[in-house]
Amino acid sequence: MTGSFAAPRISEFMAANVSRLADEDGDFPDWIEVHNPDNVAVLLAGYHLTDDAANLDKWTFPAVNLNPGATLVVFASGKNRTDPAARLHTNFRLSADGEYLALVAPDGVTVVSAFAPSYPAQFQNASFGLAPLADDLVWSFFSIPTPGKPNKGGTRAGPIISVVEKNSTQPEVGPLTVAVVVRPTNEPVATVNLYYRKMFGKEIMLPMNDNGKGGDAAGNDGVWTAVIPGAALAPGEMTRWRFVAADRDGTKTKEPAYRARLDSHKYFGTVARDSGIRSSLSVLHWFTRNVSAAGSSSGSRGAVYYNGEFYDNVLFRRHGQSSAGFPKKSYNIDFNRTQRFRWNANAPRVADIDLITNWADKSKVRHVLAYEVMREAGVAAHFAYTVRVQHNG
Repeated sequence: MTGSFAAPRISEFMAANVSRLADEDGDFPDWIEVHNPDNVAVLLAGYHLTDDAANLDKWTFPAVNLNPGATLVVFASGKNRTDPAARLHTNFRLSADGEYLALVAPDGVTVVSAFAPSYPAQFQNASFGLAPLADDLVWSFFSIPTPGKPNKGGTRAGPIISVVEKNSTQPEVGPLTVAVVVRPTNEPVATVNLYYRKMFGKEIMLPMNDNGKGGDAAGNDGVWTAVIPGAALAPGEMTRWRFVAADRDGTKTKEPAYRARLDSHKYFGTVARDSGIRSSLSVLHWFTRNVSAAGSSSGSRGAVYYNGEFYDNVLFRRHGQSSAGFPKKSYNIDFNRTQRFRWNANAPRVADIDLITNWADKSKVRHVLAYEVMREAGVAAHFAYTVRVQHNG
């Protein structure tokens, strides 16, 4: 992250504004705060904001003055409003997953303040920016954002972790190489560790390295690597992992961040291929430690692997009352806000799905056929199709 602190700079932004700051329409778009640290006013006319390093003049400021020490909030809403007498809105939105963000001089070339190649992943209703620390400024997260006001407090940011491949091809049984890109934020990266677990077993820590050895492709390129041993992968069983990176001052970053215990995922993961599964249907793997609780109304948490994606810390509950006494029950599966379910590559992700039992339907097609007829008749209806379910391997 760069910036010339004598020039105007991006001092704070929010990329996951749910309910903190409303615009003039009553919406809650993301926003960017620009600060003038100098002792003379700055005319922002011709300056640019962008979220694309290949398009530095993506959005241009109108003729507005920024007084000494003052700040200006610009909504990153995509509404593209440039009336200098009203609230300003960029023609782009921000990504909570992290992306490039820059303030660019009127020449359209000189970057005066930037998060490059990207800012870290952001969290709902929290902002990110510069916080005073002794005689210095450090990049920090703010649980209490202060748009248009001086930044204070905050939690110092650790290294930025970018997962190289979140959903890799389903692996065969054997060692699994896992890589992650780690970049410094305030201080150089000191250590990166991987924690893995097989099924519901205990976590095991592996130091990751960036020295061109032990599975690492090239030394000192910012890509840290570890090899999960083959014993941790068994046919049809899940293997999960998470990352922890620390900088020279000991500030840590976790990925996944797992900030909401009941609405976020704690691990990445996969399921080793099981050659014994032979079916023309798509296969949904689900894993629950407490099987009986998953069949109750209160439910139990576990994981799902489907169509090449792993979903951790999801909630399973019995669906309805009629299947309570069935040997094969129906289930609701609720997915976290951080990891919605992709049932179809060409459709939006969804927050929940149902596994509807066919135990009482000897034809095995009743639900699928009924909803298909409704859709063909032009009536709003659920998507419904048959899958093979593998439970706990």
